[in-house]
Amino acid sequence: MRKKRLAPEKLLAETIGDNPVFFTIGLLAEEVFKYEDNNRTDEVVAVRLPVTIYGITYDTVKLPKDALKSFSKQDFAFKQVEFVGLRAIEFNGNVYFSADSVSIKKENRNAQ
Repeated sequence: MRKKRLAPEKLLAETIGDNPVFFTIGLLAEEVFKYEDNNRTDEVVAVRLPVTIYGITYDTVKLPKDALKSFSKQDFAFKQVEFVGLRAIEFNGNVYFSADSVSIKKENRNAQ
């Protein structure tokens, strides 16, 4: 019997928990290209940002192609980030993450 596929929000919670903490590994985003008839075109349709998910693993989060345009490499150098619209999908037994946008989490200097 085939295992029932989880909804993206349930898959996200089951895979990385309810409040995952993400840190960048620098702004070394990989371009994602459009494919037509199983052939890669020159059109960039998205980017993948490499992150570590605190206490879990290293992975990438797919973002719209212009999501990182306003940031420099120094902006993202080993910073905690937050994703808007974060979701997970399962394809061929692997889990992939995507989001609508990303921002650098502001440091709370008053926290102790």
